[in-house]
Amino acid sequence: MSLRDIRERYGVSFERGNRVMCGGRFGTVAGATDSHIRVKFDGRQISSPCDPLEVQAAPRATRLTPGSTASIPNAPSA
Repeated sequence: MSLRDIRERYGVSFERGNRVMCGGRFGTVAGATDSHIRVKFDGRQISSPCDPLEVQAAPRATRLTPGSTASIPNAPSA
């Protein structure tokens, strides 16, 4: 199944390279296998299959200035 097939079947739209979150972990869409979206989680070298209904678009972070952590949720204060 392709990302297009998943979009038509499940009503969720992702493209290769999209930043996403699944199971509380951030990653990048790497493709599709069977009826799953393959996500390469941050810090991992191999992508993992994820249920399309559990994958969410990652929130967009605002641009950070050097030394600023204001837009990172739960970031430790300096």
